[in-house]
Amino acid sequence: MPAGIGNLTQLRIFRIANNRVSSLPNSLCGLTDLETLELTNNRIGELPLGLFKLEKLLTMHTYSHMKPVGLWLHKNPITEPPEVHIAAAAVWL
Repeated sequence: MPAGIGNLTQLRIFRIANNRVSSLPNSLCGLTDLETLELTNNRIGELPLGLFKLEKLLTMHTYSHMKPVGLWLHKNPITEPPEVHIAAAAVWL
Protein backbone atom coordinates (compact mmCIF):
# COMPACT_ATOMS: atom_id res chain seq x y z
CA MET A 1 0.00 0.00 0.00
CA PRO A 2 1.48 3.38 -0.93
CA ALA A 3 2.40 5.79 1.87
CA GLY A 4 0.59 8.50 -0.12
CA ILE A 5 -2.73 7.07 1.07
CA GLY A 6 -2.51 9.66 3.85
CA ASN A 7 -3.01 12.40 1.27
CA LEU A 8 -6.63 11.34 0.78
CA THR A 9 -7.71 13.46 3.75
CA GLN A 10 -11.45 13.29 3.03
CA LEU A 11 -11.53 9.48 2.71
CA ARG A 12 -14.37 8.06 4.85
CA ILE A 13 -14.50 4.41 3.77
CA PHE A 14 -11.46 2.28 2.91
CA ARG A 15 -11.98 -1.39 2.08
CA ILE A 16 -8.98 -3.57 1.34
CA ALA A 17 -10.21 -6.97 2.49
CA ASN A 18 -8.79 -10.13 0.92
CA ASN A 19 -5.67 -8.48 -0.52
CA ARG A 20 -2.74 -10.10 1.33
CA VAL A 21 -1.82 -6.77 2.91
CA SER A 22 0.87 -7.37 5.54
CA SER A 23 1.40 -3.86 6.93
CA LEU A 24 -0.21 -0.45 7.03
CA PRO A 25 1.65 2.82 6.46
CA ASN A 26 1.73 5.34 9.32
CA SER A 27 0.28 7.91 6.92
CA LEU A 28 -3.05 6.06 7.28
CA CYS A 29 -3.24 7.57 10.77
CA GLY A 30 -3.72 11.02 9.26
CA LEU A 31 -7.09 10.16 7.71
CA THR A 32 -9.16 11.98 10.33
CA ASP A 33 -12.48 11.52 8.47
CA LEU A 34 -12.07 7.74 8.18
CA GLU A 35 -15.18 5.96 9.54
CA THR A 36 -14.76 2.48 8.08
CA LEU A 37 -11.54 0.53 7.63
CA GLU A 38 -12.17 -2.98 6.28
CA LEU A 39 -9.02 -5.09 6.69
CA THR A 40 -10.60 -8.55 6.93
CA ASN A 41 -8.64 -11.56 5.69
CA ASN A 42 -5.20 -10.04 5.16
CA ARG A 43 -1.77 -10.69 6.70
CA ILE A 44 -1.61 -7.78 9.12
CA GLY A 45 0.33 -8.61 12.28
CA GLU A 46 0.24 -5.20 13.95
CA LEU A 47 -1.45 -1.86 13.59
CA PRO A 48 0.10 1.62 13.63
CA LEU A 49 -0.44 3.12 17.10
CA GLY A 50 -1.76 6.36 15.61
CA LEU A 51 -4.70 4.45 14.19
CA PHE A 52 -6.31 4.51 17.63
CA LYS A 53 -6.36 8.31 17.63
CA LEU A 54 -8.81 8.44 14.74
CA GLU A 55 -11.96 9.56 16.57
CA LYS A 56 -14.40 8.53 13.84
CA LEU A 57 -12.94 5.01 13.74
CA LEU A 58 -13.53 4.10 17.38
CA THR A 59 -16.21 1.50 16.66
CA MET A 60 -15.13 -2.11 16.22
CA HIS A 61 -16.83 -3.98 13.34
CA THR A 62 -20.49 -3.11 13.50
CA TYR A 63 -23.32 -2.03 11.21
CA SER A 64 -25.11 1.30 10.80
CA HIS A 65 -28.15 1.43 8.53
CA MET A 66 -27.20 -2.00 7.15
CA LYS A 67 -23.69 -0.83 6.14
CA PRO A 68 -20.48 -2.00 7.79
CA VAL A 69 -18.70 0.70 9.79
CA GLY A 70 -15.72 0.80 12.12
CA LEU A 71 -12.51 -1.18 12.16
CA TRP A 72 -12.77 -4.70 10.71
CA LEU A 73 -9.82 -6.98 11.54
CA HIS A 74 -11.19 -10.52 11.24
CA LYS A 75 -8.83 -13.19 9.87
CA ASN A 76 -5.54 -11.35 10.42
CA PRO A 77 -2.60 -12.76 12.43
CA ILE A 78 -2.75 -10.00 15.07
CA THR A 79 -1.89 -11.79 18.29
CA GLU A 80 -2.46 -8.99 20.79
CA PRO A 81 -3.61 -5.39 20.57
CA PRO A 82 -1.16 -2.56 21.21
CA GLU A 83 -1.06 -1.32 24.81
CA VAL A 84 -2.44 2.04 23.72
CA HIS A 85 -5.58 0.31 22.45
CA ILE A 86 -5.99 -1.62 25.71
CA ALA A 87 -5.81 1.62 27.71
CA ALA A 88 -8.35 3.30 25.42
CA ALA A 89 -10.72 0.34 25.70
CA ALA A 90 -10.60 0.55 29.48
CA VAL A 91 -11.89 4.12 29.31
CA TRP A 92 -14.96 2.97 27.36
CA LEU A 93 -15.87 0.20 29.83
